[in-house]
Amino acid sequence: MSRHHFCSAVPLLLVVVMMCCNTCGPAAAEDSNSGDVRLPQRVGVFLPQKTSVLPKEGAGPGDVRDAFVSPSIVSAGGVIVALAEGRKWHSAPQHPAAKTLAIDIVAGYLNATEPWSSMVAYITSSKWNAHTVFDRETPKDGLGMAILPTSLSKGNELFLLVGSSYFVFDPTTQHWIEGGGDIHLVKGEV
Repeated sequence: MSRHHFCSAVPLLLVVVMMCCNTCGPAAAEDSNSGDVRLPQRVGVFLPQKTSVLPKEGAGPGDVRDAFVSPSIVSAGGVIVALAEGRKWHSAPQHPAAKTLAIDIVAGYLNATEPWSSMVAYITSSKWNAHTVFDRETPKDGLGMAILPTSLSKGNELFLLVGSSYFVFDPTTQHWIEGGGDIHLVKGEV
């Protein structure tokens, strides 16, 4: 391509690009009214230091967690199940200065047939709580953890894949060290 053709082609290309971009961007924005746009409504399902988590067997009072992470959601048999790791700082009575996280899997249950506004009202009410659905057995002088819940449903059945590990306190280093881990598949029915 000669220099003359190149010099005249560049401005023409810029004009074409500006024409194309100007018709797509601002023209479309002029037609929309930002007051008409409805943003999705959000609701905090698991709130640190607020959401009560009931024990696995349901006996006893609920307890709060310091954090909730790794969320997962699944619908089975007309029930929406929200899952997460429930994390709480833990120190063994014999080693109060050495803290580590105690982690279990918690779930909250919603009626899938209810409208969104009813679900939000229930979650924000004092009736809402979570339930411990999986926790790792704690070995003697150790601490079990359940992590990274992944869920799947088939009909009324709910399958939960959970990583788990346990930690033991090392008196020489004054730290918790990992003692081992595995993966569990849990089946439940709604």
